[in-house]
Amino acid sequence: MVERAAELMDAHPTDELSLAALAKDLGVQTPSLYKHVNGLGQLRSAVTYSAKTELARDLAAATVGLSGPCAARALADAYRDYARRHPALYPLTVRAPEAGDHADEQISAALLGIVHAALGTHRLNETDAVHAVRVFRATVHGFISLESSGAFALPESTDQSFALAVERALGVQTR
Repeated sequence: MVERAAELMDAHPTDELSLAALAKDLGVQTPSLYKHVNGLGQLRSAVTYSAKTELARDLAAATVGLSGPCAARALADAYRDYARRHPALYPLTVRAPEAGDHADEQISAALLGIVHAALGTHRLNETDAVHAVRVFRATVHGFISLESSGAFALPESTDQSFALAVERALGVQTR
């Protein structure tokens, strides 16, 4: 059910997820869904967890065996690829975990750990590590958000622009 809800969201990114739409798609009555979830909030939480879990797998797979700038570039590319494949789910992955939602807190911490590892923040003090991750994520997310909204209409390659943005973000970390 969670997987189908996620698929529906990506298939219709401008539509708001609803239990009624999911039930219709599954060929069941809406009340039947309450056997599986307490309501729309719980379904959204489950979809968010699923999206973050998939993104974590993608990021880990993209960066395994890599280090330094190669790992960071692979991480950025994996984020962008995920956002392109999952236009409605990607925004769920950048949200801070819901307070008290331990599963969301754990998967969010795992995602952050993958980012820290790829960026090599272990060599930085805690404050600088936080800033390095924020600059990197803000750069990647900002580019993804602008690109997905159609903001890059000029003929120059968005792939080249993205690579340049990532390089600039990495340059900030070495200062």
